[in-house]
Amino acid sequence: MKSFINNVRIAGTLVKHTLEETTYTKNGDDVECIRGEVIVRTADGGEHEVKYFANKYKKDANGQFTSEESKIYKSLQTVMAEYKTLENCPDDPDYVAIKSASFGVNDYISSNTNELVTINTVSSNFIERVITKEKIEATPATATFEVEGVIASIADEIIKNEPTGNLVVTMNVITQKRIGTGKDAKYEVNDIFPLKLIVASDLAEAFRTSFGEGSFAKLSGVLVNKTETVTTTEKQVFGDDLVKTFTNTIRRNEITSGSAPQSIYEVDLTDDICSQLISKRNAKIAEIKNGNKSSGTTSAASSTSSRSTNPFAKKNPFAK
Repeated sequence: MKSFINNVRIAGTLVKHTLEETTYTKNGDDVECIRGEVIVRTADGGEHEVKYFANKYKKDANGQFTSEESKIYKSLQTVMAEYKTLENCPDDPDYVAIKSASFGVNDYISSNTNELVTINTVSSNFIERVITKEKIEATPATATFEVEGVIASIADEIIKNEPTGNLVVTMNVITQKRIGTGKDAKYEVNDIFPLKLIVASDLAEAFRTSFGEGSFAKLSGVLVNKTETVTTTEKQVFGDDLVKTFTNTIRRNEITSGSAPQSIYEVDLTDDICSQLISKRNAKIAEIKNGNKSSGTTSAASSTSSRSTNPFAKKNPFAK
């Protein structure tokens, strides 16, 4: 099985970070780590949050911590000690590039509604300063993505009971385990999570024509995080009209292009694998609803089966 793409690239001004050295408890022991977020501002004014986490010490082949310090941990220490942010150095912040981030998911129970909330996140291990003028010019301040997965649903976007003309696409992104290194590396499925994507109205018809639920697709696009000022006027029967101004924040992962779709079987997925991935996802959600934050333990099988049914073609049970 090939490696499925899940790549987010962000470059721009380093606004601020919340990285800190801290500890967490595992099997009764305190484990040292660095965790936090980095915020990068792109040319369109959008500010994008990327999550970071690194244990201080490497693990051996058996998953046990060694005495060798992690290179990722050391690099994040450098960010904390040396990188200049817009918050701390407003006249000379660093220009940075994050070239190997990826989409993920955060599932939790809302303390306000007691309902399950599923939001997409962006995480990475590395961030680098772009110093020379030539490299900055060759590294545009943008936030883009390229991701592969199975299209679970395509629906009209509805806001305040009115269709916007945009499409809401939910893609089941498949995470994998890598076995081996280099050219000999092989990949096995691990789990799935839903990724919410938007198709703008001008591309909606072409997208519906090209892609269908249950197909495996590679989609590219941009991360949007912008604030708009909106002014409305309410007509009055006498006197001055009521003019109201408010800000509207738009956050979305907007699809701009896509490669020709494939069937799941062309990428070595089977009905059994898909069904077990869905079961594993459902088990994780059930545990979260029951107050257990740990993931489900159902493993994805690699056996083949009849190709008469594609379980991913059903409506995504995780979409809101």
